[in-house]
Amino acid sequence: MISHFIVLTTYGQIFFSKEFGEESGVDVALTGGLISAVYSMTSETQREKITEMALEDKKILFRERESDLLFVLTVDELMDDTDANDLLDEIADSFFQKYGELKIDGMILSDFEPIIDEIVQRRLWYTTTQEVANKKWDFLATSSIALIVAWLTALFIKVGYAFEDGFTMGGIFFPSLIPSNQDFLNGALNMVYATIYYSLFLSVPLLLGKFLYDRAPGLRATYRFALEFFQRPTRSGYSSFLPKWFLLPLVNLFVLVLSISYFGRVMIWELQALQISNGLLRQLNAINAPWINWMLLLLITVFTFGSWIFLQPLFMTITVGAIRRTYQFDKRFYRDAVLVATLSSYFLLPYIFWASLPFQELLGFHPNDIGLLNFERTTLKFLLITTLPLNIFLFGFLFYLGVGLSRLVKMDRLTYAVSFALSAFTTILLQKLIFWIIFQSGLVYIGVI
Repeated sequence: MISHFIVLTTYGQIFFSKEFGEESGVDVALTGGLISAVYSMTSETQREKITEMALEDKKILFRERESDLLFVLTVDELMDDTDANDLLDEIADSFFQKYGELKIDGMILSDFEPIIDEIVQRRLWYTTTQEVANKKWDFLATSSIALIVAWLTALFIKVGYAFEDGFTMGGIFFPSLIPSNQDFLNGALNMVYATIYYSLFLSVPLLLGKFLYDRAPGLRATYRFALEFFQRPTRSGYSSFLPKWFLLPLVNLFVLVLSISYFGRVMIWELQALQISNGLLRQLNAINAPWINWMLLLLITVFTFGSWIFLQPLFMTITVGAIRRTYQFDKRFYRDAVLVATLSSYFLLPYIFWASLPFQELLGFHPNDIGLLNFERTTLKFLLITTLPLNIFLFGFLFYLGVGLSRLVKMDRLTYAVSFALSAFTTILLQKLIFWIIFQSGLVYIGVI
């Protein structure tokens, strides 16, 4: 990610130089002289100080500080601009903290190397993730935590029923937290009992998840990268430096999709969510259909997610190769694009959760009553509480997917624009085709949606 770092004066005297990775054999003194000449020429002819210079696969950052000192950092073109500038600023600040007003003319400051190594190691932690993985605990924790999170998500979806008559989930009955038609003493005792009952089903999975998470360094690294990606999607370029097991979030994603879809009675297709209400099931002649036919309504959601995660990156990889006339399938680009699409798809989880049938009922709407729901959809309350949040979640998914994938296409924005547009269009077209085959062709259901 970092190729070279140099501290020199604006007139070419070098105080510190460090090369990262393989030795290039470049003459440091000659390089310093060229950098100084380019920097000085730009300042004099353009009356502006150069801050960045782009190469084919790299970019050079310049930072002039007091005492005519110039800090120069060469980084990979995929590195996030803000991260690169923050890294250079921290190195420059550390340099002045160590040497301050010390007269350094003519000195070669080799004792600064441990400091810069620590800064680079801390900020570019993802370049050494291969060393922290523990396959046994990572895969065990990933699968177990996925099930735990799915269970807790399902429990949260159903929580509205806990204040009414209770509910059954996974063959387990959950009593009402506020029992009705009971005297004060029995009602209070039943409330305490129900509270303890719910607490056990919450605390035990959480403690187990915490135990597994603490013993899975690789899994923690994937969550750390996901968090950094959510903070700034332009960090997706770092995916080229990550090992294959950073795709572990795929397990969590699909388990959560199945959990929310099943317990929330909701499906997502193309770019819209649809509650699996009793009216919809009757319309599809599936109200008493065999279990496998009813599950097709859930599997369409899994296919929608899968098409954005696997097929859209596939179409984009093929399109990029065709535009550049290489006609070769770039496996590395495809894997990186799948990782970006996986992380971006997490924004669709709150999307389908918000559209779930129990949660819409909890918000005060009536998805099982088609007539009443049609009226509610015209109200300002529905617009603000349901439509607006759903559009925000959907925009978040498209924004992170678009920005994230843009960092994978180096120095060629037209290629990215064409490939992203074509791959997204093809993905939506394929989703429409599959939806038509299942719901409108008559091959699966007689009912028409």
